[in-house]
Amino acid sequence: MAVRKQRAKASLDAHELVKKAQALSTRPKHAKKKTGFKTKSDAYLNQVPILGDKGVIYTTPQSGGNYYFRTWIPEEKKYYRKSLRTNDLDQAIELGENEMLGILSKINTGHRVFGLSLRDMCEDWLQRQQDRVDTDRITKGRLDTLKTSIKFMREQGIGIKKIASELNVSVGTVYKAIEA
Repeated sequence: MAVRKQRAKASLDAHELVKKAQALSTRPKHAKKKTGFKTKSDAYLNQVPILGDKGVIYTTPQSGGNYYFRTWIPEEKKYYRKSLRTNDLDQAIELGENEMLGILSKINTGHRVFGLSLRDMCEDWLQRQQDRVDTDRITKGRLDTLKTSIKFMREQGIGIKKIASELNVSVGTVYKAIEA
């Protein structure tokens, strides 16, 4: 009987420790993730948040005092970074706010900040071709040929992750040849 009491007491102590540890954590288990920018960093110096912490102006040890702008684009899951090409903090803040407003206006109008990737462009184009099959403008066999051509482009290592605006002329030529 004494052994059972000791085990029960030990398990209660373990439960109390777990509860205390959970109480010490800063966020509840299912709370939103932390947002914002690192304030203590060796890579990002002289950080100044702008527009209510939507973006940040900073320098780096290698920048020679030049300021940079950075913000997180959640729709594309990427950071947008740009050199502001100035050493003056007041001018950097003004340029950073203008840059942030430009990004917000792009997002609000439905445009992508980083542009359309080749993969997304191919998927959209194939969807349009499927719509053409559905309305009897082209045959199902032609759609299969187009899908095979797109698959060939992917297998040949044509930059699927590249942004469509960064592609060279040869890829555009291949793309036009697919449409023919």
